[in-house]
Amino acid sequence: MFDVMPTDPEESFDDPELKAAVRRVWGGKPTPESVRRRLEASTTGLARDSAMTIRPRYVWAAAALVVIAVGLIALKLNGIVPVGPGPQAAAAAAPLPATLASDLVARHDGCARAADHHMPGVARDDFARIASDLKWRLGLPVMAGPIKEDQWTFAGASICPVGSFKSAHLMFKGPHHQAVSVFSLTGAALPSGVDGRAYEADRSGHPIAGFMHDGSFYCVVGSDPTGSLSLKEVRTFRDELAPQIDIPRPTVASAEH
Repeated sequence: MFDVMPTDPEESFDDPELKAAVRRVWGGKPTPESVRRRLEASTTGLARDSAMTIRPRYVWAAAALVVIAVGLIALKLNGIVPVGPGPQAAAAAAPLPATLASDLVARHDGCARAADHHMPGVARDDFARIASDLKWRLGLPVMAGPIKEDQWTFAGASICPVGSFKSAHLMFKGPHHQAVSVFSLTGAALPSGVDGRAYEADRSGHPIAGFMHDGSFYCVVGSDPTGSLSLKEVRTFRDELAPQIDIPRPTVASAEH
C-alpha cells in the first residue's frame, strides 16, 4: 500500500541519494521532453484521485524508475550493458549439457598437449587484436584477455573444433601442469541456452564455467593434476574475462542525399 497523506503544497522532493542515482543513470542530461510529459500526466492523474495524494518522494521514485529504465535501454542500444552472468549467477547457474561438457574437455585436453597452440596470422601479444583476428575468422564476437599474468602464461590462440562446431580457443598454462582454456562458440552449440544465464559443470576433474550472451556461448575450462584448481576459481576467470568480449557497436547509416 502507498503511504498517503493530505495534500501539502509546501512539501517538496528532497532526497539527495535518489536524485544522485537518477543523475548517474541519465549522465547529467535533461529528461527528454516525451518522457517528461508522460511523467507529468501520470502524476497529475494520481493527484486528482480523491482528496489524498501520494507523498512526493514516491512520485519521484516512480519517475526515477522510468528514467533508469530508459537509460538502460539506451545503454543496451549502444552496446555497453555489462556483459556476462549477473551477481547471482553462481546460485542460479544451470548445468551444462553432458555432451557439450565432454566436447569442451576433449578439446581442452587435446590442445593442452600441443607444442604450439597458436594459429599463424593471429596476433600473439595483444588481446584486443587477438579477439579481432579470431572474430574475423569465426564470425562472432570473441572473449579474449589475460588471466592472473603473474601465475598464468598465455600459450596461444586458434580456431579449434568443439564437437561439430568451430570455436575461438585461447590456452593458458599455469604451475604444476595446470591449464585453462577460454572458448567462444556459436549459441547453436547450446540450443537451449538463455542469454545472461550461467552454465557450469565439473567433468572428470575439469571445472567449467560459462554463460550465454547475445546468441553466443562463452566459457572457461580448467584442468589441474593436483586437483587444486576449483570451479570457484574458474568462475572468477570467466567473470573477469566477460567484459573483454569484442562486442560490435551499432553503426549509423549515412543519410542519402
